[in-house]
Amino acid sequence: MNIAICDDNIVQVRKIESLLEKYFFEAKVPYELFSYTDSSLLVEDSKKYSFDIAFLDVEMNPVNGIQTGEYLRSTFPNIILIYVSGYIDYSVQGYKVQAFRYILKKDLDALFKEDMDAALLQYRKINDYFTYKKDGETIIVPYRDIVYLMSSERRVTVNDVNGETDTFYAKLDDLEKQFEYHNFLRVQQSYLVNLKYALKLSNYNIYLRNNIVIPVTKRNYQQLRLKYTEMKGRM
Repeated sequence: MNIAICDDNIVQVRKIESLLEKYFFEAKVPYELFSYTDSSLLVEDSKKYSFDIAFLDVEMNPVNGIQTGEYLRSTFPNIILIYVSGYIDYSVQGYKVQAFRYILKKDLDALFKEDMDAALLQYRKINDYFTYKKDGETIIVPYRDIVYLMSSERRVTVNDVNGETDTFYAKLDDLEKQFEYHNFLRVQQSYLVNLKYALKLSNYNIYLRNNIVIPVTKRNYQQLRLKYTEMKGRM
């Protein structure tokens, strides 16, 4: 998840950074932060990076927050725009760019967690599908339908709930973080397992529905058991 913060007041930028760091540390969700005090730099970077959430002030130079939001919305149709302003008068303008939330700066501490919970839920709804390239074609599959991923020699095989498989070029190391966000656990070097289908972890095996048994790492096995219990408890 890539998050942009843009406010020409560096103190406000640092405040939102601090709130986000605390929030995501507690939520245990991976993210990357991009901070700006110049809205034109954010617009320029949006040509290189994809943004999922943006915190914007309204009154900014050289490009104001509404114009910046319009550009980001046209570039990333699913972006979650959150305006943080000192004035309620601008809230109507925020709706013109389909702002997800409008927060007054004086209410930021009190409302931040509630609004980020809502934003995270919205992000999950938007990003419920895994996409990959195969033979020049984009393949789209819901995360919920993937039982596990298996890798071998720079290829990853998707095993779905219908017992079907598909293989594409990738490395499991590059996919691990994004799949962990969707409750997949790396149980050994070659396997990422969807815990939605996990029945139990014992005797160095993970047992899935439909009589699927996958051997797990013996090294750091106790740490794996703890992570398994923690992730299952959050589902």
